[in-house]
Amino acid sequence: MIRCGPRACLLCVLRVLGGGTRVVLSRALCSIVTACVLGVACGSRDLESSLPASQQRPRESPRGDELRPVVLPDVSRLAEPVQRQVRERFASLTEKLANRSTSQAEQADGYADLGRLLLAARIGGAAEACFLHAQALAPRDRRWPYYLGHVFLFMRDPPKAIAAFERAIALAPTDLATLVWLAETHLNDGRPTEAEALFLKAEALHPRSAAAWFGAGRAALARQAYAEAARYFEQALEIEPQASAVQYPLAMAYRALGERQKTEAHLRQRGDTWPALPDPLMEPQAALLESVTAYERLGVEALGARDWAAAAAALRKGLELEPADPALRHRLGTALYAAGDVEGAVREFEEVLRRSPGFAKAQVSLGTILTLRGRYQEAIGRFSASLKSDPSSVEARLSLAEALRLSGRPEASLVEYNRAIQLDPAIAEAWVGGAMALIALRRHQQARDWLAQARRVHPNQPKLAELTALLPPT
Repeated sequence: MIRCGPRACLLCVLRVLGGGTRVVLSRALCSIVTACVLGVACGSRDLESSLPASQQRPRESPRGDELRPVVLPDVSRLAEPVQRQVRERFASLTEKLANRSTSQAEQADGYADLGRLLLAARIGGAAEACFLHAQALAPRDRRWPYYLGHVFLFMRDPPKAIAAFERAIALAPTDLATLVWLAETHLNDGRPTEAEALFLKAEALHPRSAAAWFGAGRAALARQAYAEAARYFEQALEIEPQASAVQYPLAMAYRALGERQKTEAHLRQRGDTWPALPDPLMEPQAALLESVTAYERLGVEALGARDWAAAAAALRKGLELEPADPALRHRLGTALYAAGDVEGAVREFEEVLRRSPGFAKAQVSLGTILTLRGRYQEAIGRFSASLKSDPSSVEARLSLAEALRLSGRPEASLVEYNRAIQLDPAIAEAWVGGAMALIALRRHQQARDWLAQARRVHPNQPKLAELTALLPPT
């Protein structure tokens, strides 16, 4: 099950509350989420087998002789709630097909409803059959070839995916998501020239799409057109500066152009946040399955949107399915704290530790609340316990340093600030806290040296400049 990294804790929410953080989802995220919702290893084998003919759909759709019948696949390896969903959706389709008054459009929707669920559950062959029937029943509906394109991507069949996306484009020539996915499929299949033309077509229709510019840049980079690639990447960053995934290929383009200073600058800013790609057909896929991961995904999205009530509701549903999941319960505590229910959050964090004593993040969250209440000695105990479980936790190390400094122990805090910086020099708070500890100890020259080094790492951190100004003149 995918979990966020060590920063996804109560401290992060507190920082979000203090400054407007915008969560940008990678367009690969739906695929990443659905790859893990089943709680089993994601292999290439399709989870599908046929049942007896008596369990097949009761009557054929138009052109039925040309299409493979849709049967209930083997769902025994899926989580029980997902098994139930698939069976219920199949029964609903069977009922629609048995009713002679059901229109072809309604039949198509029934096939597609089952197909979307099967795609989310990674049952590719049965999903393909569903969308082929939907397409035969409603050939002018661009949704069905679009979903077929994603089914074929999952099944690792680029030629069929390209054909499906091209059919969807023929039905909706200006749709951004379809153009980008078609271009991505060409690019991943080793055809950068075709991909670049499609990305640029998407950009011409949607000039403010950073995703289209980013794709064009990667295609240009693949064909070694470095100046064009750099220009496309820069345009993507101008539209979405927070799209840190653009930074590394941009650095590679500048490296090929011999611009060392720009290369190093962009390498320092590299990350994994892709430009946003609005995709109204695929975005709901992550929430289709009634599984722990699906509810957790909804909870995380709601946290990012600061919808604390929705986050808590989704996470509680996940805990109904898996009450022993410590990460899920910890997220619930975080949502409750953000909503102002501090006591409720404390109860959830303590329950996490009762069930999973080694879950370090719960100790950090409880310690953070104790620090905010001025109960520094108790907080120090919590942070120390967290570090026993996870000595590499930067959050716990930094939090311990802060609690020590606030409790009047700057010398001990300085040791912990140094350790935090060794773990991750990019944490500006550790440099700031260390400088404050040195100033409190009246080690002014050491503080100057510390701040000089800190400003080389964080040249745009205003707090460092403020602390430098506080030091007495030499």
